[in-house]
Amino acid sequence: MSNYFSYKFGQGLVLGMLFLLPTHHRYTATAASFENFTDGTINQQFGWTVEDQWGNSANIYDQAITLDAVGTRVWQMSNAITSQSFSNQPCSPITAQVAGEPGSSLWNDYGPNFTQPFNPPHYGANATVSTFYTRVMFGSATGAPQPGLALSLSATAKQSTVRMSWVGLQDSGSGIDLGFFDYVDDSYRFTEMATNLSYTDLHTVETTIDFMAGPANDVVKVFLNGTLIHTGLSWEAFYYSNEQIVPGEPRLQAVNALLFVARGTAAPATTGAGYYFHAVEVSNIPPTPAPTATPTAIPTAAPTASPTAIPTAAPTASPTAIPTAAPTASPTAIPTAAPTASPTPSSFTPAPTPAVPQVTPTPEGQDVAVPILDPATNTTSGGIEFANVTAPGITVVVNVVPDPSDPLYEPPSNFVLGDPPTYKFITTNASFSGDITVCLSYLPSAFPAGTQPRLFHFVNEVWVDVTTRVDPVAQLVCGVVTSLSPFALGTVTSPTFLAQAYLKSLVQAPGRRFTLFLDLLFLERPLEDVVVSCLLGGNTSTLHVQGHATRLLQGRSTKVFKRARLGDEALSFTRGVLKPNTWRPKLRYVKTDDELAWTLPAGGIVLGKSYKIKWRIRLGRSVASGTELPLTVSVAEWMEDLVVSVK
Repeated sequence: MSNYFSYKFGQGLVLGMLFLLPTHHRYTATAASFENFTDGTINQQFGWTVEDQWGNSANIYDQAITLDAVGTRVWQMSNAITSQSFSNQPCSPITAQVAGEPGSSLWNDYGPNFTQPFNPPHYGANATVSTFYTRVMFGSATGAPQPGLALSLSATAKQSTVRMSWVGLQDSGSGIDLGFFDYVDDSYRFTEMATNLSYTDLHTVETTIDFMAGPANDVVKVFLNGTLIHTGLSWEAFYYSNEQIVPGEPRLQAVNALLFVARGTAAPATTGAGYYFHAVEVSNIPPTPAPTATPTAIPTAAPTASPTAIPTAAPTASPTAIPTAAPTASPTAIPTAAPTASPTPSSFTPAPTPAVPQVTPTPEGQDVAVPILDPATNTTSGGIEFANVTAPGITVVVNVVPDPSDPLYEPPSNFVLGDPPTYKFITTNASFSGDITVCLSYLPSAFPAGTQPRLFHFVNEVWVDVTTRVDPVAQLVCGVVTSLSPFALGTVTSPTFLAQAYLKSLVQAPGRRFTLFLDLLFLERPLEDVVVSCLLGGNTSTLHVQGHATRLLQGRSTKVFKRARLGDEALSFTRGVLKPNTWRPKLRYVKTDDELAWTLPAGGIVLGKSYKIKWRIRLGRSVASGTELPLTVSVAEWMEDLVVSVK
């Protein structure tokens, strides 16, 4: 981490709900290039200010409209002069509408004639939209290192002390570094987003903020030259707990402009240089220009005489000292790295409008169940089960209409989505440990005939198949995960085989034998040998079998295993049958205490022929009445879970 960013306000985990609220308005951006500006200070040109709302402290900073080496009119700014204030720092024109969560306003902490504090803060206007967007195109003014050069950009209420986000631009001596601060768990958290950007290229930094009702859940995204480089939180949690309008009530802060801040240790050697800003845009939703290209080389003029560089103290790393309240107890949040549904601003395609989120209280306890409701009928259409909730909170489920142009909605290779597709964003601010079981309902008609849906989880920028159970009777697909983010249902594009496992009776008597059946039909020749297996659950609280079936059983509620009698196996195999068995020599099964499996050589599989597979299983005499014991049948990566109930 560079020196400028080395000061840490504190550590914390992301507490956020990564979904978008509907955006009801669209407006054009305000301010773009500086071609029509007049040389000299930017103050009072086209809505720009370098003073507070009472005209104090204007023009004290090193900034000016000027021409670059090739005659392009740009805005130059450096931190040759700094100030500890905010309201008089250079500030962009305002957006067409005020952005913030419902009920938020443009509060200003300064009172008349620059008095501070002003209690209560000065009221501005109410938020009417939930999205704030900025685009800044900039480059080095010299094309070479400038020791001590550092500025920050923040969403703000114009000419106020408010900052709701923070992106830092710092010259590290080997390039330009981009940093990010968000406010988490009563402290500021730093992230280094990019390092060593070229001194001779133009760079475009775009930021979107999606404001959402509730604390610590606004989503801030930062893009560099059209590529998402970071997702974090806004600073709303600071204002929620500090500088309140009404004591004891959350302060809901809105924004309408972009603040350029020169604060901390000054770098006098950067006078007249620093950064050249070629374009600055602020709006309530991204506009639709051409996508950002690869960084463009910018020629620089021959150096002119400039003040000799003078040693400066190591720059302060903070976005500067902001009073923070004493930490209060709050649930530990789960990191959520997955991106939200909005498209990257490089394409500037409006994000799809999701449904109203389902918000469900999530109490402390074990095996805590949260239903998933169908927004159209308000009936249960799935569920979430937390193995252990250590601190209560809320769980949010959002149905999202996908945008096919967004990479987030590209299914994994060899898989297709349902028609209509099912996408859900699930998140919680409850603290938890252990596994989470997620089940989503499906319509068989939404998927190609002969296929089964699979549950996908977006993890580390990749869709991962986390399916552990498909229940065709209840029409549910379940998976076990350890974090929450987007989920989707998909299936294989062209099924290699069709499989159905079943029992003639789901209720069995202790000491009796019963048969588990599997009908298997191959439509295409598999590329590799196929393992057909049955895995027993309930014999022991610690399972030994490796592979996906083991993950399934470990992910189930431990209630399944508590009633099973150790020492007298709950379930055991007696034998297995495979018909027809046309391989030569004939195939034999492999049996352990928990699993009985065949490996079918791909070369001998007959397409279109129905294979009948049976597992003869004995139920232990001492298994208590009412015990439920799981059976898992798998064919390659396909699985089906059944449960036997004891009379």
